[in-house]
Amino acid sequence: MILPSVIDAIGDTPLVSLDRVVAELGLSGRILAKLDYL
Repeated sequence: MILPSVIDAIGDTPLVSLDRVVAELGLSGRILAKLDYL
């Protein structure tokens, strides 16, 4: 299967924004974590 973008591969898996990590490290931008569980 070939998907047009990485967003299409995510499906219904929730994403969590790691705002505290970004702030603690003094980064700019956004870090998202994909939650995979059964």
